[in-house]
Order: sequence, then structure tokens, then C-alpha cells
Amino acid sequence: MTMLTPARVRHIFEGNAWRARLESPNYDLQECEIIASEIIDAAGRPTDWANPIGMALGLRYRPIPVRVGGCGREVCDSRKILYRPDANPRVQGLPLFHGIAHNWTAARYPDANEAAVWIVTGALVVPHKYRLWTVEQVMSKQKHAPQWFVESRVFLLWADGPFVRKVAE
Repeated sequence: MTMLTPARVRHIFEGNAWRARLESPNYDLQECEIIASEIIDAAGRPTDWANPIGMALGLRYRPIPVRVGGCGREVCDSRKILYRPDANPRVQGLPLFHGIAHNWTAARYPDANEAAVWIVTGALVVPHKYRLWTVEQVMSKQKHAPQWFVESRVFLLWADGPFVRKVAE
């Protein structure tokens, strides 16, 4: 599988999954937001900006640091998330959030495709209620995702984002 680069994730969030060599998300933005809310509630996350390792443990997933190279730098099954460890929590966090989204959707929404799982991942990183925050505001709180990902998610949330318009049509 091709590694998803920042540009490819941006394409997904912009509503151009085909440019990332993926099918369009088969769940719309609102459905992905609901799935992320389910995950957050089930994890018992004490704050919207919690460490994804704690979130995974709250869901009874087992995060295991190993040298892996899945599409999102993680490999997961129904109970484990194998992820590439990194000293930078912003680099290490994103694969964990993506693994959480994969495990949850595989168990409850097995037809969710890769693009939809990336949108769920975005909603875990920046919950919908922060849709009017700037990138700088989010980055000051979210310590477990890289700036490029937060920028892509914030763009998606702003009402003038092309993906938002496509979903609304």
C-alpha cells in the first residue's frame, strides 16, 4: 500500500480522494463525526486533547510499539495497534489515532473505506466542536498530531472547505 503523505491526506479532506489514489469516502462528514464521537465517548477520554495511547487503552486496544510501515505508519487488528515509536509525540500520535479509527470502524462499520477512516481520524484529532478554532489555537492544545494534519482538518471544518460543500449538496 502507498504511504499517505500530507498532500494525499489533504486531498481526502478536500473531497478529492481520487488524487490520493483512494475511493471517495463512503461515509459523509457528519457520519464520520458521529463515529468519532462514539469512539471518544467509549474511550472515556478525560479531555479532548488526551494522549492517544491512553485513548487506545480506554477502548481496551493494545498499543504496541514496533517498526511497522502501514499506510498510516500503523498496523492493527481488532485488539492491537502496532505503531512506529517516535520521540516526537506529534509524529507518534497520528498513527495511533488512525489505528484507533481503523479498529473501531472494522468492528462496527466494516464497510468504511480508507478515506472515511482518515476523516474519522481527523475528527479524533480535532473534535467537531472546535470547528471555528484556528490552526494555532488547536496546535496549542493538541500535542499528538503534526501541524500539517491539523491544518488539513481545520480546512475541512471551515464552512468554505470544498468537502463541506460537496457533502451539503
